[in-house]
Amino acid sequence: MKTCTICNALMDDNALFCTSCGSKFGEAAPVVEAEPQQAPAQEAYIPPVQPAPGAPVYTQVPPAQPVYQPPVADPSDHTAEFSAEEVAEYKLYATFVYISGLLGIILALIANKESAYLKFHIKQKMKMMLTMMAIMVVASVTAILVLPLLVASVLSLIISIANIICIVKTVQGKSVEPMLVKDIKILK
Repeated sequence: MKTCTICNALMDDNALFCTSCGSKFGEAAPVVEAEPQQAPAQEAYIPPVQPAPGAPVYTQVPPAQPVYQPPVADPSDHTAEFSAEEVAEYKLYATFVYISGLLGIILALIANKESAYLKFHIKQKMKMMLTMMAIMVVASVTAILVLPLLVASVLSLIISIANIICIVKTVQGKSVEPMLVKDIKILK
């Protein structure tokens, strides 16, 4: 093994040039005239500043590393409970349940009484229908008062919007409990 006279790199015995610095073997190391050494400039000593008594002391804190948090599953989304084949086969019936109410429920039951997917959507529509009936009963009993009638109108509008959302979600192949009635546990 050869040693480069310039950079002290180890090379093969048959190498003609140093692969580290590029010098040719057999050449003398270049003579570099040493510049007169100057004493390094002395920097002025600056003492650290002491904070005033009672003043807050600020230190630089390294940024916190982001912590991975898995996505929170929506408890009202039951899409994963049904097979893709069952959803594809009965999606039209489930959509029809939300569009036509009682007639859609009857058609869905005729299509397949045993489908868990259809049972889920029938249950959701029945909860919406029962809630709407309860709102109408309360509104008709308190028809003399303006405030309960106004509240009943707003709640009816919300249930109608929830029904439209259910239609859209069902067409997309999702099985989501509608808002306002998802906490009602009448039908199991």
